[in-house]
Amino acid sequence: MSECKTEDVVATVGAFVRVDVETAVEVRDRLAQVVGVTLFDLDEPAKVGLVIEARSLDAAHDKVTQEIKQVEGVLGVWPVYTNFEK
Repeated sequence: MSECKTEDVVATVGAFVRVDVETAVEVRDRLAQVVGVTLFDLDEPAKVGLVIEARSLDAAHDKVTQEIKQVEGVLGVWPVYTNFEK
């Protein structure tokens, strides 16, 4: 669940994550622990949707490349939506 306060959020990114199907439940649990990330279900067990909230686009990029991609069992992350507000 997201830990960002609404007034702190400037960038919102929607992402598609492919996970190892053998450990999908554990991977989802690990992804849910990343601050600023909210998970949602997609049509296949090996796919997870994420909403990433961050203070800037750079912070969102860092979260994807340094936190989410590094979660054991994550095979790939593809941002598919970005909203940025000043």
